[in-house]
Amino acid sequence: MTLNELNREQQLVLVALVEAVTLSDGVVSDREEGQISKLADALGDEVYRDLLEEVNAKFAGVDEVKAALGNVTNVEVRELIYGTILEETMASPTAEHGDIAILNWLRDAWNMSDTEVGDTA
Repeated sequence: MTLNELNREQQLVLVALVEAVTLSDGVVSDREEGQISKLADALGDEVYRDLLEEVNAKFAGVDEVKAALGNVTNVEVRELIYGTILEETMASPTAEHGDIAILNWLRDAWNMSDTEVGDTA
């Protein structure tokens, strides 16, 4: 499965999570920008921009993003989204506490084990 095969709601959750991770430390590094560019390429630049606008309009904060996680029920989709978020987190020169916290609550929300997603510690 690829990112452009995700449905709109799944893509929306993905972009919301990427934004949460990227902005958690208040600075967007060149490596993070590169990861976002790869994501935009995978989804299509126009689709990504539309999703980002919708994320900004729909999700006022992390609580709204957390609530939307329940809309993603397919295990394969969850793993793909989690892996993408993990890559974005690792693109940061130093993984900040906020980044790791997002990965942890995402893993907990989706009842994923370390063996399913790889060890994040």
